[in-house]
Amino acid sequence: MKQIFLLCLTLLFTINIQGNPPSKILLYTQKKGQVIDGFGIAQAGWADELYMHHKRAEVMDQLFGDQGLRLSIMRGEVFPQWATDSTDDHAKRCAQLWLTRYAKEVCKVDKLIFSTWSPPAYMKSNANVSHGYLKQEYYQAFADYLVAFCKAYEEAGLKLYAISPSNEPGYEAPWNSCKWTPRQMGTFLTEYLEPAIRKSCPDVRIIYGENPSWSNPEHPKLQFLSSQKFVEEILAAHPAMDGNTYIASGHGYEIPLSQYIPGEKDVEVPIVPYTKAMEKGQHVWVTEVSSIDPLDAGMGNGLKWAAIFHRYLTDAQVNGFVWWGGAMPTSNNESLIVLDKDKENYALTKRYATFGNYTRYIPVGSCRIENELISLPEELMVSSFCQDKQYTSVIVNPTGKVIRCNLQVKDAEQTGVLMQYTTTESQNWEQTEIKHKGKGYSFLIPPYSVTSLVGLVK
Repeated sequence: MKQIFLLCLTLLFTINIQGNPPSKILLYTQKKGQVIDGFGIAQAGWADELYMHHKRAEVMDQLFGDQGLRLSIMRGEVFPQWATDSTDDHAKRCAQLWLTRYAKEVCKVDKLIFSTWSPPAYMKSNANVSHGYLKQEYYQAFADYLVAFCKAYEEAGLKLYAISPSNEPGYEAPWNSCKWTPRQMGTFLTEYLEPAIRKSCPDVRIIYGENPSWSNPEHPKLQFLSSQKFVEEILAAHPAMDGNTYIASGHGYEIPLSQYIPGEKDVEVPIVPYTKAMEKGQHVWVTEVSSIDPLDAGMGNGLKWAAIFHRYLTDAQVNGFVWWGGAMPTSNNESLIVLDKDKENYALTKRYATFGNYTRYIPVGSCRIENELISLPEELMVSSFCQDKQYTSVIVNPTGKVIRCNLQVKDAEQTGVLMQYTTTESQNWEQTEIKHKGKGYSFLIPPYSVTSLVGLVK
């Protein structure tokens, strides 16, 4: 009786494993795509909340440290110095400086970038840090203002990698904001900011785009939210903008059409490459993304975002990816880490963990490489990368199937063990060592999981 039970159990387990003979992932290290500049988070606007948390250093280590996400990009805010609430503004600036210093000096963050929500109020059409536009007679003064910000941080030992003159320039938000047309922004960038940056801070790059929507929403009345359209209109008017100076960027928010046009259904925004910018040699970054639906810290949400990370890296071919909120006291899905309002505790979400399957194991400077999938479920998503002798594959399995798989590098000789790091509902980056046997490495992909594979070639 016991033998029959064991036989039935073995048969059941075998039936639930997909791939017999094993499915395959084939890597081609010489077929290279975009370079990866890094992954990061923003703490802009929420710097004071993290700074006042009793475990702020521990939370920073969870984001930037070796045992955490190992992020290489931190995004902050260029604050309008003359904000109405000067006390609050000063507190956020001081908190941001501490966080930036910790990220750079303790965690060795590779890239510091800053975006501007609004110029100083006195430079604007409505003398307010919300709404309005930058008056043209202040274009040079604002360019000098941004240069002064770069130099102040550099003098503090915190050299900037890039600066952006406007966060979401097409959207006049009720918080700090400033309206820019593509024509205004193109003039400001090429005639004022670029010359000022080149003269005083020649190594600092300029980020532009940064509208709420990544590409062109499928509705004519929402085109003003499109980063892609904003970037392409600027490039059409200023074709000399090159990749040595500029980084094209966008945000990845879903567009709630009903918010703008009552009675309309929400629309999906295509995740596509910025071909015009890429043709100029410009790198392309996602500089902000999250969602404001009710808080979901579980694996379902983690898998949803892992699939989105995959699509931006493969379909849009982005070089850099920055999540909006690193750590916030929130009841929605804006942040990776949820800070308790008591300032004593915090919680890691599963989107934090699945983001880590990318951020921890894809080194800065890696190139995306081609992979071929054989006899694998069509729902499975695989992206692969290579830097020198190390290769990385990230596998998103949104199905309930256990998948038996074999990984091979087709144009180089594999060596050593293959390290597998798996995230499921019950574990984060669980480590398994896989030895080479026959052709490549054989392993199991758990259901509802994100797996990172890291190996070496000779």
